[in-house]
Amino acid sequence: MQSWINKCLPKNSNVSTYEFGKHLQFGGAMSDYIKISYADAMLLKISGYLNPIHLASLSDNIPDAYHHLKDLELNPNQKVLIVSGKAKSVEIYSLLLAKALGVAEIDYVDNDRERLNIAHKLKANTVYSSYGEITGKYDLVIDASSTSNGLATAMKAVRNFGTLSSSGIYIKKTSLSLIEMYAKGVNFKIGFANARSDGERILKLMEKVEIPFEIATTKLDTWENAVGAFLTETTKVIVKREQLNKY
Repeated sequence: MQSWINKCLPKNSNVSTYEFGKHLQFGGAMSDYIKISYADAMLLKISGYLNPIHLASLSDNIPDAYHHLKDLELNPNQKVLIVSGKAKSVEIYSLLLAKALGVAEIDYVDNDRERLNIAHKLKANTVYSSYGEITGKYDLVIDASSTSNGLATAMKAVRNFGTLSSSGIYIKKTSLSLIEMYAKGVNFKIGFANARSDGERILKLMEKVEIPFEIATTKLDTWENAVGAFLTETTKVIVKREQLNKY
């Protein structure tokens, strides 16, 4: 968990990590006990009929996916393309949530066999195995590639006056054609999701629609095997631990 947070939060970031401590010296969320500041306001209650294991990412990757799509709740009659890559589970969660929101047409592009198989299982309208296969134009393009090639592909695929929404974390300088954005009238969105408020909206959506988030979990392991599990090259790792006795 620490390595993930170090990669996802840039140095000098103002984003709150609560009781992780400065530079995560408190052990991160993998500690035996976690002190939660403002817990009454920050924690969300999960209904008893929901499996909390596969909602482990409700604190990060699931809201990362949802914040691309929440504007479509009132008008799901949209054509959406998901450009996959380094964000791994975000693109699968995006596909799951787009399905739950009743988006009219969802296409998906990836070169990872594991995620391509999941996209086929979830019945994306068209599943591309390379960026070069894409020919259409889309109302919304979700960039989860974190690569310059993926971002350029996403920009090319968005229609005039459409939206390009990115989960990419671009540490290095990345080329992006502002003149192309200007000429096409593209709305470009990038940045952190609001996990607290979006998490609440996702839970309300789950009261109306069954969302099989477990499909994104490609490795479920035990606490004893946590180190090896988190080092596995796969789409989504979740570690299950038996409940501890009260402190």
